Amino acid sequence: MKIKIFNWVDRNKDTDTILINFLKLMYSLSFDWLKPIIDIAASVYLSYYLNPINYLAITIIIIILFLANVWYSYVNSYKNHEYKIRRNAGAVLNEISLIMTTLDDYINGESSNDGKGIFEYASDLISCSMYDVLKEITGCEIRISVIQQFHEYNTKRKCTMISRRSKKRKSCSKDIKLVKYIDKKDYYYLKILFDNKETYIYLDEDDINEKFCTGSRRQEQKIFQYIGIPEKVKSDSDIAFLLQIDGMGKNTFGKSKCEFEDFVNNYIFPYTNFLKHAYNIERKITEINRR
Repeated sequence: MKIKIFNWVDRNKDTDTILINFLKLMYSLSFDWLKPIIDIAASVYLSYYLNPINYLAITIIIIILFLANVWYSYVNSYKNHEYKIRRNAGAVLNEISLIMTTLDDYINGESSNDGKGIFEYASDLISCSMYDVLKEITGCEIRISVIQQFHEYNTKRKCTMISRRSKKRKSCSKDIKLVKYIDKKDYYYLKILFDNKETYIYLDEDDINEKFCTGSRRQEQKIFQYIGIPEKVKSDSDIAFLLQIDGMGKNTFGKSKCEFEDFVNNYIFPYTNFLKHAYNIERKITEINRR
């Protein structure tokens, strides 16, 4: 219940409404030292003025004391909630900083002067980092994969899984035939590529059971939740790459659509932006070398 309230507050705290402004005022006045003073004052009053004549006043004091305890319970829980988000988001940003430095060293090396391999190298960095960080944040087993799409010389599209990370399988790559998508038969990410929509996808267990094939596609572990983030180089182009995150535990990324969105915004999009940055660097270096 508290998490739902906290998520609602996080999504609406920038709105200018009477309720939000009142909550902000109360929160700003909720000093840590104020709660003990309220408790002591209430205890002293109840000790000295407990008699039948003051029952109404005593009732009011007890109600105020109860509401104050409930309020401070939520305030402290919300502070812990914010702290966890800042800590986890900080861990993601620290990882991005480290792998950015590693990617820069790779780009400056002799092996990548032609630009080839930069995005694949960045994808391996991402899948490894995301696996460790998100597993720590969620407490669940996860699976990370990066799929790149490109055109062959005959203008036919092709996609390759250039990085994959899970408990049983570390980074690897493999070619995948981009054939016509047939529902409940082929890999679901083929549908994402064919739809060519640059909007992230989140699926819960019921959606996964409906959209993911179970016959021709054997799963090493049951997937309970799924996040797919397709990215384009230009708005009118085909999807350049797809970042997939499979959650192997119930409620890995949250219990609702709003929690899904918060998880993606706080912990996934920074990695996606890094991948897009690496993709653009490789593309630009390759274009320069072709001239």
